[in-house]
Amino acid sequence: MKTLKFALLCAIFSSLVSVASAQESKKENSATKPSPRDKGWEKRHETFVGIAKRGNVDLLFLGDSITDAWGGEGHGTNGGHKIFTSKFVPMKAANFGIGGDRTQHVIWRLQNGELDGIKPKVVQLMIGTNNSNGSDNTAEEIADGVKGIIDEIKKKSPSTKVLLLAVFPRNTGKDDGAKKIQKDKIDKV
Repeated sequence: MKTLKFALLCAIFSSLVSVASAQESKKENSATKPSPRDKGWEKRHETFVGIAKRGNVDLLFLGDSITDAWGGEGHGTNGGHKIFTSKFVPMKAANFGIGGDRTQHVIWRLQNGELDGIKPKVVQLMIGTNNSNGSDNTAEEIADGVKGIIDEIKKKSPSTKVLLLAVFPRNTGKDDGAKKIQKDKIDKV
């Protein structure tokens, strides 16, 4: 009888461990879960929604601080503002880059109005470096986040071409081999 109780307890314990580890392995990918940021960020987002509502955007720059630094309406006059204004604005360009953004923030922005009113011919997308900060997201998770952004673009504007730029390397504290593996996986997108 003791052997049967012991075997039953072992089976129950083993089942609980299996369930717990299955739940752990199915953790949510934060890179694909749409999420907003703070109030200042939301104000920038609303500026971009206003630009989109006016329409007349053929070329959309979308991304993080690297894109943000190009300037344009809704941005400061530092960085590439003069070049953006003189070279890209005549091509009906808009810059919806926000410093610090991660893939999940861009997905949220697209789901909340930044493509409403426009169907750009081309979206230039540069995103993902902020997701690779330390151990925040794996290469696969970042790639899934980038794919999620492209899916949102295609859902709202199927004929838009997406020019996907590589994720910039980042000092993440990972060794060079791990950084290369991560970059190679993301580049496959």
